[in-house]
Amino acid sequence: VTPARRGTIYDRKFRKLALTREVESCFVSPVDVEDPAALAATLGRLLGVDARGLGAKIERHRERQFVWVKRHLSDREAARLEALDLPGVHFRTERRRVYPAQRLASHALGFTDIDGRGLEGVEGRFDSVLTGSPGRRRLYRDGRRRCRPAGTSGQEPAQDGYDLVLTLDVAIQGIVEEELDRIVRQWEPRSAIIIVVETASGEVLALGNRPTFDPNHAGRWPAEARLNRAVACAFEPGSVFKPFALAAALEAGVLGLDDELFCHLGYYKPRRARALHDHKPFGWLTVREVVVRSSNIGMALVGEATGAERLYRTARDFGFGRRTGVELTGELSGTLHPVARWNPTSLSRIPMGHEVSVTALQLLTAFNTIANEGVLVAPRLVRAMVDRGRGMGRRLEPPPGRRVLTPAVARTMLREVLADVVREGTGRRARLTTYQVAGKTGTAQKLVDGSYSHTRFVSSFLCAAPVERPRISVLVTVDEPTAGHSYYGGTVAAPSAARVVEETLLYLQVPPQALRLAERPREAP
Repeated sequence: VTPARRGTIYDRKFRKLALTREVESCFVSPVDVEDPAALAATLGRLLGVDARGLGAKIERHRERQFVWVKRHLSDREAARLEALDLPGVHFRTERRRVYPAQRLASHALGFTDIDGRGLEGVEGRFDSVLTGSPGRRRLYRDGRRRCRPAGTSGQEPAQDGYDLVLTLDVAIQGIVEEELDRIVRQWEPRSAIIIVVETASGEVLALGNRPTFDPNHAGRWPAEARLNRAVACAFEPGSVFKPFALAAALEAGVLGLDDELFCHLGYYKPRRARALHDHKPFGWLTVREVVVRSSNIGMALVGEATGAERLYRTARDFGFGRRTGVELTGELSGTLHPVARWNPTSLSRIPMGHEVSVTALQLLTAFNTIANEGVLVAPRLVRAMVDRGRGMGRRLEPPPGRRVLTPAVARTMLREVLADVVREGTGRRARLTTYQVAGKTGTAQKLVDGSYSHTRFVSSFLCAAPVERPRISVLVTVDEPTAGHSYYGGTVAAPSAARVVEETLLYLQVPPQALRLAERPREAP
């Protein structure tokens, strides 16, 4: 069998993220070894293997011609060993998966095992496409089992695997990775996630997690570090869910932004449900101010005005309770119970992000729908497959978008509500001098042993920019920040999101807001 070469993985600008190279692996022929203990000691010193175990294995299989010593040697190890020319020590050329950017985008890429089988991420999801088809070469053996060629008849050449072109951009991924490292240093969280998607297409430009790992040596890292939390972990979103509940009310026409709601001065007990509290004692607030100031009681009143069926249907349309379909392994669907399973508290709790669980990518996809004028576009990670041997490529076309909100409601939400959250509300720390940002903060208490904790939080910030015509949507989620002076999403996550937005838009050469303002007088009124 002649193995096929595993396909290369590129970013959107054809920079290599994963490739295959030939390396040497070491084995011994025990029948040719005179002193197993001495040879094992030498190999143990050069290659870092267990000398005692190797010596025992060679001694136990003295009649064999093949025992592995170490696979996938480094170039330095192979050169030093070859120079010694030890009796009974041989090399076999194998292929090893290499990730030149090391930890960069490791959760999106995934990794392979020592035999080249994809296990996680894109490597796992597209394993059969990347692997290709092995070929066959017919040989004859003589009486001493020595191989003799059989000519060209009956040969089947190997078909190398397809190359993949991802939607990721190495430069934007680098911005995300640097910001994640900053979050870890400053807040010392249990974990953190940052995702950047292109608004119009849903293409994932960057996806990063902490903790992280190096796919070149994936086995050395614990399973917790290899877990892709962006799709494989679900959590209660808290206040970042409020825009979706308000959008349901606006879409149904049951409330307008200027309608006023009395928020009961910080204490409200819905009928047949437990009491609700606000972080401040609010009185009369407009519907717009309910989201801008993130009033839980105000959102409970919005939910009651909307009704259970409308609220559930709109949340389902936004994609909650179902997988996004992104090309990654291990994606969860989150939880959105049908109305028949709601309890008396559900109508007041779901609008504030309780009794529902989401994944980070699912949450950003829903928010991106508002930024995309009400059209939900499924997130995707793979742009094209390329058959290098035949010089052919096939672009993977995204599925058509699905309208969730009318354009008018989506624009109202983005420009008159979410932009004000950043301009004057809980997201003020995400304000930029270069671009106008629209977003929503979230500080969700975590469920611990059936009750909400007062010490463990998930701090989040969702945003899109520029508001006038969004190019990107960004999510920053920080799980259980333990250092620093705050745990609020507006303090922990919003500044990081702002830095990612600004650096990404400048990299994409989006003109800063000041240039756009200078052009406005020339536009028609």
